[in-house]
Amino acid sequence: APVLRGCAKTLEKRLAKTVEFEYHKAGAWGTGEKLDDTISTMRRYRYTCFWQSNAGWLSPFFPQCAAAYEFRQWSNVVCSTDPKVVTALNMLVPTDLQAEVA
Repeated sequence: APVLRGCAKTLEKRLAKTVEFEYHKAGAWGTGEKLDDTISTMRRYRYTCFWQSNAGWLSPFFPQCAAAYEFRQWSNVVCSTDPKVVTALNMLVPTDLQAEVA
């Protein structure tokens, strides 16, 4: 998340329409940085974020599950402010989670 903090003004102005970053136990994540804090920041900037498993499926971030996301294993997070991209990403969410997104 240090890179995301470094481009805070770009994110705040939503100049980067889509951002993807890795989440794992190395670097800042391994020193206790919380994924939930990063996702909360992205939400403040009006990004919609999805967790991507190494199997390729997506899950939206649910605030009530914040503690469960701190597992520090390899995965990617993709966030977007572009409505067309968010719609396309929502289509990759498994059907049983789609009701939660709506």
